[in-house]
Amino acid sequence: MRKGEKMSAEQRAKIAAAQTGRKLSPERREQCRLASLGRKQTPEEIERRRAANAGRKRTPEFCDQMRQLQARRTPEQRAAHAERMRKFNSDAVRKENNRQRLIARNKARKGTKLAFSPVRAAVSNDPVFYVYEHWRTDKGQCFYVGKGFGKRANDMRNRNRWHKFLQQYLSKNGYGLEVRIIQTGLTERQAFDLEMQRIAFWKNDGCDLVNVTVGGDGPTGRKHTEEWKRQLSAKMKGRKMSAESRAKLSAALKGNTNGRGAKRAPHLVEKLAAFNRGKHRSPEVKAKLSAIRHANPTFKGKTHSTEWRAMMSALQTGKPKPEWVKAKMRKPKSPEHREKIRAIRLAAPKASAETRAKIAENSRIMWTRRKAATQTEE
Repeated sequence: MRKGEKMSAEQRAKIAAAQTGRKLSPERREQCRLASLGRKQTPEEIERRRAANAGRKRTPEFCDQMRQLQARRTPEQRAAHAERMRKFNSDAVRKENNRQRLIARNKARKGTKLAFSPVRAAVSNDPVFYVYEHWRTDKGQCFYVGKGFGKRANDMRNRNRWHKFLQQYLSKNGYGLEVRIIQTGLTERQAFDLEMQRIAFWKNDGCDLVNVTVGGDGPTGRKHTEEWKRQLSAKMKGRKMSAESRAKLSAALKGNTNGRGAKRAPHLVEKLAAFNRGKHRSPEVKAKLSAIRHANPTFKGKTHSTEWRAMMSALQTGKPKPEWVKAKMRKPKSPEHREKIRAIRLAAPKASAETRAKIAENSRIMWTRRKAATQTEE
């Protein structure tokens, strides 16, 4: 066969049939390994290998051999392998391929796979990030590596399903988990690199991590793509909780006071106010909300108690109104608006003599205070 000439399908079939059942000797296997060192595979070879391995599953014997091989590695070999993995994962395309492959493998049990948003570069150069590890106290072993800032290391709510399952298992058997901070004062890019190194180190050491990716794919401020949002919306539409599920959720939340009395940060309040400012509900939406409220027996015919009204009055007393509220109050009202208010007042029942006396007394006190304040300024 001449150089550069390709074999036909019949020739490849004959060679494959002749090689079937044959095993390479250890010397020949070592020669092939040494010959392949430093050689890069072509895209065609990579695609051919992926097609050949598609659908294959690792046998228990193969997994045992890999564990024995990892156990025989020296610390220097593990460190060298971790460095090679770090360099390998630093390439954006390879890291994205690894991430998508791991996500597809771990989501396969759910059937439909979602199109996850692509990896983004680090967005923050502030040295406020750190790398942490979660250890299980029953085995004294690391099972999760993460990166974050603030209280992220101690937050156990927003975790993947395998992390939550292990939390429940440890709690049920009387154990807990330990949080260890590896390094602080890092930028986001530095935290990503260290996270990937720690994940590669523990996986090479034989630890069963619950991380679903190889690390470096959780930048602060990441947003899902519109395609991902549409797929998730289509998947969740039409789903309703059964009566048993609603009853269980109601029983679990009864007596729960978490978050009661909590207040949003001022910048969040201003952000929500700016988002809703100037928006008006359509007549259809107003009619729909009114029908829902009238049909709700929880508040039908109920009024606030005297203690509640006194508490709300005390909270609002002396509280200055924002400038946009003052501007809205100073805005002249249209003739249609005035006529509407006049019709509502005429249709409303007249106040009793006691109510009119209270209103007159409050007005007299208010004008007395305003007059005293004016004289003090003069």
